[in-house]
Amino acid sequence: NINLDTETSIPDRFRTVALVAPKDSIPPNHFAKLDDYLARGGNLMVAMNAVSGDFQTAQGSVLTTGLETWLQEKGLIVDASFVIDANCGSVTVQRQQGMFRFQTPVQFPFLPNVSTFAEHPITKGLEQVVMPFASNIRFAGDSAKVFTPIAFSSDKAGVINPPNYFDVNKQWTEADFPLSNLVLGGVLEGNIVGNTPAKIVL
Repeated sequence: NINLDTETSIPDRFRTVALVAPKDSIPPNHFAKLDDYLARGGNLMVAMNAVSGDFQTAQGSVLTTGLETWLQEKGLIVDASFVIDANCGSVTVQRQQGMFRFQTPVQFPFLPNVSTFAEHPITKGLEQVVMPFASNIRFAGDSAKVFTPIAFSSDKAGVINPPNYFDVNKQWTEADFPLSNLVLGGVLEGNIVGNTPAKIVL
């Protein structure tokens, strides 16, 4: 672990820094240290949620940490919405039938089962990955950087904007999935900060 509160800067000996599932606001001085690291040619792997799902309350909401704004400055836009996919994982629901209570799996489109990948060293050999509460990624940066999408939704996908309620009994139809091949992962390469090539995997 790297403690960005105590480290004056991220040491050069780290070839890649992973930022995984932040839930709280990230202070500006942490972003400054990440910028400094990228300016020295560092590599960053970011696994983040722009939206949050709570199974206890069955509610979906926007998750704000400041990371989404920092990424947007680099041209990476993570939409604050839920990607739903007809090719999805399932959740276990308790059902009552007469005196009997039993568990039954129900398909849950908010858990996209990602099986479409680009030819890339990162995704080589991957068959499928479930991405709970994924969001669409877009690139809106300049030509000094190259964005390569590497993970996609299926050809039957859709988008739902929070706040929303998860109804496990909803009868989904084809009309709920009008979109295809939404980008769920990608690599940004080039002069992200300063003039030294760096890389962000999102």
